[in-house]
Amino acid sequence: ILYIDDDLRQIRASAKVLKFRGHEVIEATNGLLGLEELLKGPDLVLLDFHMPRMDGLEFARKVREDPTYSQYKDVPLIGISNFPPEADKYLTISLEKPIDWEGILFPLIDKYTQKKS
Repeated sequence: ILYIDDDLRQIRASAKVLKFRGHEVIEATNGLLGLEELLKGPDLVLLDFHMPRMDGLEFARKVREDPTYSQYKDVPLIGISNFPPEADKYLTISLEKPIDWEGILFPLIDKYTQKKS
């Protein structure tokens, strides 16, 4: 799982839970770093919207439309922030904060990573 969020405390706390649930977590603190980490081939991306250097919408747009990332265009992108409506065409699903991790996000993660809890 590639987790992209500029709040490092949020990434670390979430990564701890995801790792406990058996997932490998790749961390990035903005969209530009996320594009570099995408090359590691994650099963899915958890993506914040508001970030410096490159926000979540621009990251999602590049993954879906830029030929450089064409081999990753089908990787599920889960927005975990309040994305604008135009992001819907790039994101697999967008969740509004606060996120219900147990009831909504974990089942989605398990579905897209083929992990059965």
